Amino acid sequence: MERMCWVMLVLLVGALFSKEASAAQHVVGGSQGWVESADLNSWASGETFKVGDQLVFKYSSGLHSVVEVASESAYKNCDLGTSLNSLSTGNDVVKLDKPSTRYFACGTIGHCGQGMKVKITTFSGSAPSTPAAGSSSSTPSTSSKSASTSGASAIIPFASIVALLAISLVYICIEYVKI
Repeated sequence: MERMCWVMLVLLVGALFSKEASAAQHVVGGSQGWVESADLNSWASGETFKVGDQLVFKYSSGLHSVVEVASESAYKNCDLGTSLNSLSTGNDVVKLDKPSTRYFACGTIGHCGQGMKVKITTFSGSAPSTPAAGSSSSTPSTSSKSASTSGASAIIPFASIVALLAISLVYICIEYVKI
């Protein structure tokens, strides 16, 4: 029975880590990346974005940048003056940490007006994420304070439940082994 207690404890800890591991990385623009020629609206409409997923913006640094704007109006009008965040490394990661709609545009003059912008709607449900074709499994560098927002808020309730179950299981196992 003691062995079974340890197996159950390991399974619970594994469940905790599987929640984070199930997050998908979406390379914005698919195999083309964050470029003017990519049909970003079509790309986004073929994706499902969930809380915990990450957007990866891959582009030539110095030629493009990524600006997150505050509203749909700013997005539609390419008003980059209302930016929430600006990224420029060429390999930027944005964590989708809550259900919402977010708006991104290229900060290079004229690019947004030429269609280099994307609207991302993030859902909280259990629908599977659909990472972009050509997505890399390697971990890109995370940039900027807003872009690397912690997904901890999405994981904390799950982690708390797993921790309570683990503690309960350890207690039960200790009590059972004493008998």
